[in-house]
Amino acid sequence: DEEFVQESYPKYQKNEYEEGNIKGYNLTEDNIYECDINDIEFEGRIIGGCIDTFSLISGTKMDNINNFISQFDEGMIWYIDNCELPPLEFYRRLWHMEQMGYFKNVKGFLIGRSMMQDNNGYYFGFKDAVKRALEKYNVPIVYNVDIGHIPPQMTIINGAYAKFHYKNGKGKLIQKLI
Repeated sequence: DEEFVQESYPKYQKNEYEEGNIKGYNLTEDNIYECDINDIEFEGRIIGGCIDTFSLISGTKMDNINNFISQFDEGMIWYIDNCELPPLEFYRRLWHMEQMGYFKNVKGFLIGRSMMQDNNGYYFGFKDAVKRALEKYNVPIVYNVDIGHIPPQMTIINGAYAKFHYKNGKGKLIQKLI
């Protein structure tokens, strides 16, 4: 079985693309993943995407996630990106997904860098939303992962068997098509 290995990038692009910029990325910020456990590894089937979009299909006739989850005993790794949702709405979407049974048998969460980091003066920020919604699962939660709308991004193959290793602010994602 062939493995697809990616490691966290050393830097990321803080500012949005400039109109007409064809030179590529402008990687200016040090890239540091965050997790409450310094050296952790977890594995399972990887699934997820941009919560702004995929949370809207939960509970509709297009939602088949519980059937998908039930097919794999190894558990799930959820990767979640937030594009435009403020922290309270991000929390509500996570809560809704939980109520729909999406996080059954979860082994860990990979949370991308959010484009909505600022909590606009409210007491409840982006990381607060994640912690309040997901800490109850007692699995690793890794923040600022190279997924989502802020470049550069890892390539994630939904449904692949994946292993994620976090240590000292860096991450390594290994995916297999088995």
